Amino acid sequence: MVNPALGTDAQELPPDIVYHYTTAAGFLGIIQSGKLWASDIFYLNDSAEVMYARRAIETFIKRRFPDGDVHIGLQDYKTVRELLLGGPAAWGTAADAFVACFSADSDSLSQWRGYGAGTNGFALGFDRRLLSTSSQQEGTTDASVAMPSPTLHRVLYSETEQQRKLDTVYDEAVRDKGIDFTSLPDTLAPDDEANLLYLTASMAFAAVSLKSEAFTEEREWRLVTFATRSLPRRNWRFRVTGLGLTPYIELPVLDADSLAGSLREVRVGPTGYSSLAVQVIPSTVTLR
Repeated sequence: MVNPALGTDAQELPPDIVYHYTTAAGFLGIIQSGKLWASDIFYLNDSAEVMYARRAIETFIKRRFPDGDVHIGLQDYKTVRELLLGGPAAWGTAADAFVACFSADSDSLSQWRGYGAGTNGFALGFDRRLLSTSSQQEGTTDASVAMPSPTLHRVLYSETEQQRKLDTVYDEAVRDKGIDFTSLPDTLAPDDEANLLYLTASMAFAAVSLKSEAFTEEREWRLVTFATRSLPRRNWRFRVTGLGLTPYIELPVLDADSLAGSLREVRVGPTGYSSLAVQVIPSTVTLR
C-alpha cells in the first residue's frame, strides 16, 4: 500500500542520525526487546495535534473551494468538507497508521523534560538510513498481509509549508486517479467511492506531519507505518495512557542479543548519576 501523502518532503532531507527521547525505563525496554513502540496516530500524547490538523484541512478546503462546499453524495459524507474531515470512519477498512517520534536535535531541553522525565532520560540516536529497513513488522510471511515499509517524514510547522503539502497530496490524488473529485455524479459507481476514500486517506495521513509552530524547536521526524486490517491482531499491543487503552505496534530496530541494527549513539540526559547511568549502555554504540 503506497500513500502519496507520505512521500519524502522535498525541502529537507533527514539528518544521518535521528534521536528518540525516552525515560530510563523506556531505554531499558528498547535495549532488552530490540523494539520501538509506534502508537496509533489518534492516540499521540497531545490530543491537540489532531485538532490542529483538522483546522489545517479546514483552511485547505476554504482556500481550494472558495465558492462553497462541493456535493459528492458518498454514503454518510455528502460534501468534500465532510469527507476530508471524516477521520477514520472515512478511511475504509484498508489500514491504520502508527507513528514513532524522533528529533534532529540530540540535546533538546524541552524534549528531555517532555519525554525523558526531566532527569535520568536518554536520547537514542538511530541511523535514519536503516530505520525503514530494520523496522519491518514481524509476524507474517504472507505477502498479502505484509506490513508496508515504515518511512520517515519531517514534521511541518510552517502554515505555508503545511498548505503546500496538502495541495500536493490533493493534486497527486487527482492525477493518480484521473478523476475530478468536484464533479462526480449524484449516484457514485464503486470505483468513484474507492477513489474518494483514497483521497480521504491521503489527506488524513498527510495530517500526521502537521504540527503547531509553537513546537518548532522539537525539529521532529516521524517514522510512519501502516497496519493492514487483515494483519493478525496478535501483532497489536495496548497500553494504558491518559486516553485510555492506546493501541501500538512493535517495530524491530536492533538485535537484542548483539545490538546490531540501526542504533548508533546513546546520549545521557540531565542526571546527577551519569557515571552510573552509562554502565548499562552497550559497548557497541557511541556514548555521548
